[in-house]
Amino acid sequence: MELKNNFKKNWFLNNKILLGLLTYIVCSSMVLFILWVANVLSYSWLLGLLLSFTSVLLVLWIAKKSFNVIVRTENHFLFYFLFLLKVGIYATPLFIAFLNVNYIFHINGVMIGFISLIFIPFINLQVNNNLTNKEV
Repeated sequence: MELKNNFKKNWFLNNKILLGLLTYIVCSSMVLFILWVANVLSYSWLLGLLLSFTSVLLVLWIAKKSFNVIVRTENHFLFYFLFLLKVGIYATPLFIAFLNVNYIFHINGVMIGFISLIFIPFINLQVNNNLTNKEV
């Protein structure tokens, strides 16, 4: 019964995906609100934000899959391949934003979309600290 109550109290810390998405939504909404107040926001910024958000979600999914692959098969070459794939997925929205002549995806919107990557190590550290404190 105590374990069930403990989980109910810390369900938010145990759900890393929800924690990451909430961090992304809070950071992006603050930046978008400031840009909206300053009358700088346009559709190209929002499309860049959407492009980078989908690439971040895809990279996080690939990171989870690569961790499972390295634990299950210990094939380090496949792990290196998935790492390079993640780097390519990060670079693709940046190249699209830089090299697109029509400014469909504005580079500032893409950079705002990548802002959630800054907070991922802090979230992982906080979750790991809370989980290790419970085991002791």
